[in-house]
Amino acid sequence: MTQITELSPGLVLQNTLSQSSLKDYKLIAFDMDSTLINIECVDEIADVVGRKAEVAAITDAAMRGEITDYKDSLRRRVALLKGVTVASMQEVYETRLKLNPGAVELVLACKEAGLKILLVSGGFSFFTDRIRDRLGIDFTRSNVLGVVDGVLTGALIDQPWGDICDGEEKRKMLLWTCGELGISPSQVIAVGDGANDLPMMSTGCLSVAYHAKPAVRERANIAINEGGLDRLLEVVRPYAQAKPKSLDLSVLDDLVGGDPAKFRKFAMLFISSLGDVLSQVDAAVAASDLATLAAMGHRAKSTAMNIGAAEFSEQCLLLEQSAKANQVDSALRIAHGLRPLFDGIKAEIDLRLAS
Repeated sequence: MTQITELSPGLVLQNTLSQSSLKDYKLIAFDMDSTLINIECVDEIADVVGRKAEVAAITDAAMRGEITDYKDSLRRRVALLKGVTVASMQEVYETRLKLNPGAVELVLACKEAGLKILLVSGGFSFFTDRIRDRLGIDFTRSNVLGVVDGVLTGALIDQPWGDICDGEEKRKMLLWTCGELGISPSQVIAVGDGANDLPMMSTGCLSVAYHAKPAVRERANIAINEGGLDRLLEVVRPYAQAKPKSLDLSVLDDLVGGDPAKFRKFAMLFISSLGDVLSQVDAAVAASDLATLAAMGHRAKSTAMNIGAAEFSEQCLLLEQSAKANQVDSALRIAHGLRPLFDGIKAEIDLRLAS
């Protein structure tokens, strides 16, 4: 009998523990379209040639499971893309494609817990390659569009592993990756939204439906129906409660060999350096300057670690990664949170220096 629990609004568990740890897993596999990113790429490419409605109708039926031959449905859709330029696809990537809310946070949490990342998509390598580079993904599999003289031919290019990445190929790729890593499917989290994700979500892994079609929600261990991808972290906890201390001054003590005078000198130097960084962060926040936010996050994370401020350093890493991934809202939210952390660090150091 299926046990269903709504852990919190929009977050549903079915036949799974209420909480576990990311450390229990070694791999997380993501679908791309409408899961890791906000669009169905094939539909948006079709929009360039005025065929979005026709293509989207096929896409929706395939994702609901109403079209059982996914390969045929994809070939039909790709044929309608004939004549689209590569430049138009780049425009889709730059102007329409966004990472879904919480994607960066979830990927970073998984990486920090030691998980490898797999992106497996019934979409196209033009987009998966860019998302791979953007997020530092370890493994990918997707379809390759035929291109001649910068124009789509309306066909797909066969690959050594097969012709089309459908649901069965997603399952095979997940199992192949398990073999490469020497792990079992029970150590995998699989995240998807459509019917062609069900084969990989049914391999014995922890299955997660993200804003998914009803048939997928009903069969997943976890359904995220509201909010971002990072809501998974409400169920699968990062670091298994091993949250670092906000400040461990023994790190600086060790650095200066226990010399009080050197401790004072270096503590004041580090505080001055972090204060300068925060001034630049504040200015960058006002201007939504992601390049500066990334640079300041990179600069501050090492400085913070040198005085034992692990939490501040962790947030600086998240700031750097979010800014580099063009996640404006996430980067600004993290940047706003640095000042209170800094004030707490400074207060603890001031107390130590006054003692």
